[in-house]
Amino acid sequence: MKKEVTAVVKEYLETIYRLEEESRVARTSDLVNVLGLKPRASLETLEKAPFNGPLTLKAGSINRAVSRATASVIQVKRTT
Repeated sequence: MKKEVTAVVKEYLETIYRLEEESRVARTSDLVNVLGLKPRASLETLEKAPFNGPLTLKAGSINRAVSRATASVIQVKRTT
């Protein structure tokens, strides 16, 4: 079964590509900043792709895809 790449995941992959083009490496800290995931931002997990795929997070009114490695460095405080 072939699954289409969502616009959010496509944007995430393009961001990694641009960062690697600029500095030859896409550091997690740079990726988090470019994606607009700021300290004290309210995040909601919308989707977890299978097979260790990316997570789709909602930050304010914007949906962002992040790898599980990137997500693992984001410190979260549960509010519910």
